[in-house]
Amino acid sequence: MRALFDTNVLLDMGLARKPFAEKAVACFHEAWVAGVPPRLAPHTLATFYYIVAQARGKKRAGNAIRDLLAVSEVVRFDHDTAMRSIDLKFGDFEDAMIAAAAEASEVECIVTRNGRDFKTSPVPALSPEAFLKRLRD
Repeated sequence: MRALFDTNVLLDMGLARKPFAEKAVACFHEAWVAGVPPRLAPHTLATFYYIVAQARGKKRAGNAIRDLLAVSEVVRFDHDTAMRSIDLKFGDFEDAMIAAAAEASEVECIVTRNGRDFKTSPVPALSPEAFLKRLRD
């Protein structure tokens, strides 16, 4: 199952946020093992780096980015995708960018802990638990 991972799930891993980190790591790992690399939006990497660097230092943030990129794919995000983000009319533009990136990259779902933010998304949102269940079925 091709999935784009929302920023909050990556931050759960990068900051070892309890109780969410374990499921986030399992999602990422099991997708990779299944031969379906987790997908990431480019802006997610920037946000992830910034927040992890503030909390844990730049060196650790850089290493975490390297680790993520070793097992994931960064999706394209171009002018048309940015315009689509505006057209989606989400309350939060970053969420709209995730939804537009997911749609453009033709993934099957967005893995997020904030499913309610993606109610109008053209790509369905799944919680980490629901994603793991589908991946395992």
